[in-house]
Amino acid sequence: MRSKVFLTAGHRGRGTGANGVFDEGQETINLRNLIAEILRNRDIEVYSDRDDDSLSVVVENVNVECGIDDICVDIHFNAFNKEVEGSEVIIPNEFTYKEKDLAQDLLLAICNTLKTKSRGVKKESSSQHKRLAMLSNVDCHSVIVEVCFCDNVNDANKYREKFNDLAYAMANVIYNYTL
Repeated sequence: MRSKVFLTAGHRGRGTGANGVFDEGQETINLRNLIAEILRNRDIEVYSDRDDDSLSVVVENVNVECGIDDICVDIHFNAFNKEVEGSEVIIPNEFTYKEKDLAQDLLLAICNTLKTKSRGVKKESSSQHKRLAMLSNVDCHSVIVEVCFCDNVNDANKYREKFNDLAYAMANVIYNYTL
């Protein structure tokens, strides 16, 4: 039996996340929706957050819908100073091998598709918050994807040019981890 997938738009709606060349809140929704559509077309059971859910509601819904063998991918975009670029994936401090492998494969797919710099797979303790609800408070395999820097013109242009290819590449990786 295949694992279920829960896809979340790390920020839901315009003006709710990082800003730059494009708005993180809107792009997380766009990317989540296309990946979900691709996976559903492959008969994968996919759940996603609603665009107006709070973080606590998202965590609760992930824990209701997903079991220990299921997968949650939380989609984000970085912003810093318009100069920093690249892609990274964050895993729990107490990660499983499936989380680490999924993170590495997603990062490779993103970097190969967008031709962005790999900033690596990092533990949540290296984040500015040190502990992240989407990693520490969910009861399934979970990763946070930082696709690229939305305030860096080069990263943003690569993302826009390769949006469809990126969604398919990420969906392919996620699909392979549902086996």
